[in-house]
Amino acid sequence: MKGRPHRRPFFFATAMPALPRPYLLVLTSRWRAGQLLLTLVLATAGCRAPGREGTASLPGPTPPRVEQAIAALTRDLLALGPGVTEEEAGRFARTAILSARRLATEYRAVRPAWAQNVLVNWGLKPRGLCYQWAEDLHRSLAPLPHRQLALRPVVARRGTSREHNALVVFLVHRPPESGLVLDAWRHGGRLYWAPLRADKYPWTLADAAE
Repeated sequence: MKGRPHRRPFFFATAMPALPRPYLLVLTSRWRAGQLLLTLVLATAGCRAPGREGTASLPGPTPPRVEQAIAALTRDLLALGPGVTEEEAGRFARTAILSARRLATEYRAVRPAWAQNVLVNWGLKPRGLCYQWAEDLHRSLAPLPHRQLALRPVVARRGTSREHNALVVFLVHRPPESGLVLDAWRHGGRLYWAPLRADKYPWTLADAAE
């Protein structure tokens, strides 16, 4: 039985017309511009940068979801161990969460957090790198009367483009590694906290290596 003649697919049968040289130059220049923009974004998305400053209180009533967050952080602080009073834990939790919200307003923070880094490093936003969140949050929390709770800065991947900074709150008679990491940068002013050892970042004490 005679086989059917082989037919080349249409897209092989017709040669692609050559693109005009000016059109090719436009496509090439746009591709290179896109590459450059991507490189700039990646290079300025990190938290490392020189400069320091900042700090006030948001007017109006506290939204219910914020009160729920304050209550949740208060519970987690009490769960760190015996000795912490509800008054101390509640004061600390309220100050931490409201201060992070206030900083978001002062920084004109955007999400995701790396976008804020890009805007700060390009000079389009005043502050909002992770170490600035940590420093300014520390300024708000340090003056509180601490009986059983202590506070120290932590850093992950120090000295790299992926460096990250935050705080750890812990019981005075226990190691900092047993405490909670406080990260205001991660969600753009919505305070994140978790057990330090369980967090995804490889935290170490920032002041230990200085």
